[in-house]
Amino acid sequence: MTNRKKSLITWGVSAIVALSTVSCIEVDKTLGSGYIPTDYDLALYSGQLDVPVEMKMSDSLQTMYSGYYVFGSYRDQLFGEVDAASAFSVIPSIYENDFGDAPTVKYLRMYITINSHSIFNSWEASIPQNIYLYKLTKEIDTLKPYNNSYTVGDYDPVPINEETVYIKGDSIVFDIDKTYAEELLKATKLERDSANHFLKRFKGFYLRTDPMPGSLIGGRLNLVSAGNIYMVLNYRHKSAADNIDTDSLVTYYTSESVPYASWYKHSTKSMETSSPAQKVYIEGMAGIKPYIDFTNIKTAFDTWAQENGIDIKRVIFSKAELVLPYEFPSDYKTMNQFPSKIFLATRVRDTTTNLRYYQPVSDIYLDGSDGEVDRVNFDYRINITTYLQKVITNRHTDASYLKTWVFPVMASSSTSSTSYYVENTAYYKAILNGNLAQRKPHLEFTYSILK
Repeated sequence: MTNRKKSLITWGVSAIVALSTVSCIEVDKTLGSGYIPTDYDLALYSGQLDVPVEMKMSDSLQTMYSGYYVFGSYRDQLFGEVDAASAFSVIPSIYENDFGDAPTVKYLRMYITINSHSIFNSWEASIPQNIYLYKLTKEIDTLKPYNNSYTVGDYDPVPINEETVYIKGDSIVFDIDKTYAEELLKATKLERDSANHFLKRFKGFYLRTDPMPGSLIGGRLNLVSAGNIYMVLNYRHKSAADNIDTDSLVTYYTSESVPYASWYKHSTKSMETSSPAQKVYIEGMAGIKPYIDFTNIKTAFDTWAQENGIDIKRVIFSKAELVLPYEFPSDYKTMNQFPSKIFLATRVRDTTTNLRYYQPVSDIYLDGSDGEVDRVNFDYRINITTYLQKVITNRHTDASYLKTWVFPVMASSSTSSTSYYVENTAYYKAILNGNLAQRKPHLEFTYSILK
């Protein structure tokens, strides 16, 4: 059997791409011969290709309707400071509500149920955090879908909650300034009758904490499930016509369908590079990520095919894995900071809203797609067989399909299916091997050539 590999594909240090010697594996050609045309000569080959990895921010991360409100702060010796805040809206539980004659406020109180924390050490669960609530000055809508969409001009700079310190526990309760409560009592009949009209006037809130003080390392990011915030307005309801003079309550609630989004600020922008040497970093939320431009991979395969007289469109992959090695940390507990599953993701355009968002490539739905951390071989292996096939045969319609990030991913399961998304609410951090490391990022693949 002829070995179709004549020479190595080698690039300069800047590209760091090399296709290793392809080995030929003898196969039983009679197996399945009834299903293959007689003019097809199939052989199975294996190969390896070094992958040039860059590091880029994933800062335009879609955070609207992510399932959680995230707020808090964390500081790391390597990755620096991470701050998170959330914008959310509330709507009244009772419409067509009449507040009576000259109602007076007794209190307006907000209740927040904490679902979980993103921490790396147990002691961080009880770090004191100052909580601040602000009035939004702009509506939460599709114009603010990304983590970096919000600016200080989108909310009133003066907090409207009483002084609040959150130390630990599963709930936060605080009173809101009566001036804001009085605004709620001035809602018009139209605003009381319609959630849309209510939200145009009462745009919602912005929730954040202080950054970690001084040079302290550590912190906590708090995660609240969408819908786990509500507030209660207690006021004196008087109506001479109805002979009413009593305390009344109105509840304002959040839900997964009421607009909300998160905002993240990372300090790792300066770590972006097109040629990381020994280390590549992966950070959760909107932080630094391994970035791979598959234009380079396509060029490497095209060069190899041309040198060996192969029609690249007749190359069929039976399996292709992106392998991202790492070195086991000296402190084994550090492995708890690594994401349990990662995958290749591209930025796709929503045909309805025309907005772009990160989405794992479709191979994640294949059996054996993997992408899980391997604590035995010290690597992540991501099955991208279908994706790579489309890349080398140009079976894609958007150039952005070749621009990829490596993201932590999450699964959402129902009784009938499982869906995968990039993880945009939990914070992870990990150090992988770089382009000049002994165990560097690479592709491992087996393939056939249709003759």
